[in-house]
Amino acid sequence: DTLEADVYRGAAKGAVDYLFKPVVSEVLKSKVSVFVDLFHINERLKQKAIQQSEERFRLLVESMEEYAIFMLDIEGRVTSWNAGAENIEGYKHEEIVGESFGRFYTPEDQAQGLPGQALRYAAINGRSEQEGWRVRKDGARFWANTIISALRDERRDFVGFSIVTRDLTNRKRVEEILRDSEAKLRKQAAELEQ
Repeated sequence: DTLEADVYRGAAKGAVDYLFKPVVSEVLKSKVSVFVDLFHINERLKQKAIQQSEERFRLLVESMEEYAIFMLDIEGRVTSWNAGAENIEGYKHEEIVGESFGRFYTPEDQAQGLPGQALRYAAINGRSEQEGWRVRKDGARFWANTIISALRDERRDFVGFSIVTRDLTNRKRVEEILRDSEAKLRKQAAELEQ
């Protein structure tokens, strides 16, 4: 039927085009060609938007110089490394990618299996947060807050970990100085009371 009311009703139901019977093959080919072209244009636009989004995210992560942000595979090996990680941990990207993240822990913590425990806990619970001593490339220790998150793909399959580490050494030193001062004041107060 060629009634306009039918065409409007079809459009109202969500149709984007229509054909009349009997179908003319040239018209069908032309309409399919237009929809294929529109599909390809739409896919290119989606891909461009995804690439722009990924680039913005990469720039955001790279600009975070006070936070070590990196990713691990399911075995706990480093797969990505930002400028903050290089500043805090001391390793360049090419030196650390493929290496075990356990190397950032102290030998004592490694002997107790803490790196593996942290990964297992994050894999099971989705997230693990710790504070403790970590080791830089040059062997120096620093007090760190580390958040490990399990990463899952769109099918909810486990694919690895993201890690955000912050150097809290200065805060730790200030806390120790305050504790020492408090202890001295308490001692002095006790001596004055006597």
